[in-house]
Amino acid sequence: FGVSVMITSEYVFVAKTLLWMGAIIYTASLAVAAVTGWNIYFIIAIIGIITTFYTSAGGLQSVIWTDFIQ
Repeated sequence: FGVSVMITSEYVFVAKTLLWMGAIIYTASLAVAAVTGWNIYFIIAIIGIITTFYTSAGGLQSVIWTDFIQ
């Protein structure tokens, strides 16, 4: 198709992935905020930190096993 299509598809993929991750973290934080009454921004930060640590500590293998179990 060409270089321009390749570059456009890369940008679309990155935008879709960022929006999808944001939606997942936001909906999870809404549920936790409803149960605990904590500040939603605090919960978003905690979920982001835990997810980043879990992924970097266990690597891709831990993510694959978590997805498999779910």
